Amino acid sequence: MVSVEPVVSVHTAVAPVVMASVKPLVMPNVKAMVSVAPLVNVRPFVQTTTTTHTMFGDNDGEQFTIVSGKSAVSVSSNNFTISSDGNSDVANSLRRNFSGDFIWFIRGGKAYIIRDPATIKQAMDFFAPAQALGRQQEELGKQQEALGAQQEALGAKQEALGEQMEKVRVKIPDMTAELQKLEAELKKMGADGTQDDLGRIQEKIGEIQSRIGELQSQAGEKQSELGEKQGALGEEQGKLGEQQGKLGEMQGKLGEQQGEASRKASREMKKLLDQAVASGMAKPA
Repeated sequence: MVSVEPVVSVHTAVAPVVMASVKPLVMPNVKAMVSVAPLVNVRPFVQTTTTTHTMFGDNDGEQFTIVSGKSAVSVSSNNFTISSDGNSDVANSLRRNFSGDFIWFIRGGKAYIIRDPATIKQAMDFFAPAQALGRQQEELGKQQEALGAQQEALGAKQEALGEQMEKVRVKIPDMTAELQKLEAELKKMGADGTQDDLGRIQEKIGEIQSRIGELQSQAGEKQSELGEKQGALGEEQGKLGEQQGKLGEMQGKLGEQQGEASRKASREMKKLLDQAVASGMAKPA
């Protein structure tokens, strides 16, 4: 029997495998880095509150101010101001000229003042519903402010996570010597390599690729962990945003109710002031 060696074209097999496998790996100075931009830190909406409420609406051009203790209601043109802490510029200006409780108003281009306690109380009662609605808005404002503080805190956490994600690094070992050794073996083998030579080269290439794959996996795990935390914070921000939206909707409805209550009170005041002028209760100021 004659043992015949199989015809193998080593030259054509080695060249494409070596070129395809080794070329991408000759990057000894490359450092792996994962950098993900943090979520935008949105400054939340915060509404400050006060015990003075100002509204706008049609009041038929009435101009008057009711002062009762620290509370005051001032109406000028289409501007309604209700204050329960004495913080009203118009009322404070009138207090410098008139002591005690009073109703000051303009009728026919002349200023009048009413001192009758029952009439003053009745006038304040007209605006009690609007004032109650103002307190509800104030409470909603406090809730919005608290939600805003929570959103701001979440934003700070997101920013901190973003900084961590920017600092994610994976240490790449120096593979220069291994790659140079592999290159030397390829040059030495030339075009006369055997199947064993080719298998040995491919095995070394596979080991290097495996190590790089492990490093990429480590970077991916760190990125995924921080990404999950970012996602959780984003979900919390979304929930807070929904709550803010609901509170804003409630604020809008209360504002409409308060405006209507103030306009109704203004119409009642017009009747009261007309009667006071007709009866002589209102005195020139």
